[in-house]
Amino acid sequence: MPKFELPASLVLALSDSGRLCAASGRKITLANLETKSRVNAAFLLANTSRLAFSPSERLLATKNTSGEMMLVEIP
Repeated sequence: MPKFELPASLVLALSDSGRLCAASGRKITLANLETKSRVNAAFLLANTSRLAFSPSERLLATKNTSGEMMLVEIP
């Protein structure tokens, strides 16, 4: 089985089902842990301090150290 790695990250979030993982570093990387593949990577907010999945796994909430928040739809 091929090796699967996420980039170096400061904040990690795991969905309730354990299927998705979000990791924030310079970008926020979204990975599917079942298929061991990267779903998406994007720059959302600088200095991300929190990540959280919605129960439906269709939304990802992000917050930075300045208190700005963003809600992102997951493809």
